[in-house]
This record gives sequence, structure tokens and C-alpha cells, in this order.
Amino acid sequence: MLKSNSNNNRRRRFWSHLMMRIRHGEKKILIAWIRFARAHRESRRLPIFLTLLLFLDAFVIIIPSILLTCAAITITPRRWMLFIGCFVLAVMANNLVAYEIGRFFPARDIHYIVNFLGVQNLWESAEAAIRQYGKFATFIGALAGLPTQLITIMIGIADAQALLLNRSEPPSIGAAILFCGVGHGIKMFLIGGLVRFGWVKLERKVAKDVGASLLQPLKK
Repeated sequence: MLKSNSNNNRRRRFWSHLMMRIRHGEKKILIAWIRFARAHRESRRLPIFLTLLLFLDAFVIIIPSILLTCAAITITPRRWMLFIGCFVLAVMANNLVAYEIGRFFPARDIHYIVNFLGVQNLWESAEAAIRQYGKFATFIGALAGLPTQLITIMIGIADAQALLLNRSEPPSIGAAILFCGVGHGIKMFLIGGLVRFGWVKLERKVAKDVGASLLQPLKK
């Protein structure tokens, strides 16, 4: 009992220290990303690097992918649809990788990592989504903010188990990836559109207000 409490306290200290370091690094990375996006606002490099960062976001959680995409949209509003396409492509790609992890890694090791990271609640929510919505689970998860990578990992585990039992059922990952892309695409289209047109209007309003204030005579 004492050993268990000691391990729990050690784990809490570890994650507390790690989260502090992540928050500290998050600001630096976000500032670096904004500077890079401004310097390459008309370059082909910007969507490529954005796609890479969005892909890594599923495995190295540093800055939320929606925040990265919205930052790029505010810097280059006219390319907002391209950035949304990058977002959807990256999400579909990292969900495919998550499926492969579930299919080829031992389920015991995956459950150990889930418990170690303390995301059992998200794991249980993903299980409930699969039970309730079946092949539409990734679509619902994308709209609801549930990490769809957990769902595709579970699909990978299920397909691996079906293969071991010599079942003839085809892998269900194709529909899951498709619905995942559609769900994330709809959500990001709404958010990106709001940022794109709302940001431009806000900039114009601020510029107009600042310009009007500059034209006013100074009070003596």
C-alpha cells in the first residue's frame, strides 16, 4: 500500500514537472511558428511545414493543431482553404499511423501506455463511441473533440485480433479514416472560416478606428 502511494506521488510529480516544461516550451514554439509563418507567408514552405507540425501534434502534444492552423490563417487569410486541406491531410495521416500502431503493437503494451499517461477516461470514451456509433465513431469523435487516434488504435487492435482468429472480415480502417477526414474537415472549415472572415473584418475595423483617431485634432 505504501509502495503504491509512493509510486502514485512520484508519477504525479513527474507529470506536474513535465506539464510545466511543456507550457514553457509551448510559448516559445508558438512564437517561433508565428515568426516563421510571417517570414514565409507567400512561400510553398508554409503549408508543407504546417502539415508536418499538424501530423506530429497527434504524437507530440505541444500546441493544439487548431491553434497552429488558425495562426497560419490570420497571417495569410487568402490561403485559408489550403491550410484547412493541410489540416485534414495531416489528421488522416496520423490516424492511419495510429491504426498501424494498434494493429502491430501488443495490446498489453498499449494499455500500459494509456494507464501511464493517465488518459483512461479518453480511452473509455473512445470505446463507448465505437460501441454506440460503429464505423461513424471517428466522425462523431472529430466533431465532439475526442482524439480520433484512440479510436483508430482500437480499430487496429480489433483487426489484429480478428486476423489471429482467422476471421474473414475485411479491415474497417478505410471507412474510419474517411469519416475522420470528413468530421475534422467540417469542424475546421467552420472554425477556419470564422477566423478568416472575422479576422479580416476585425483588422479593418481596428485600422479604421486607429485612422479616425489619428485624424482627430489633439485636445489642448
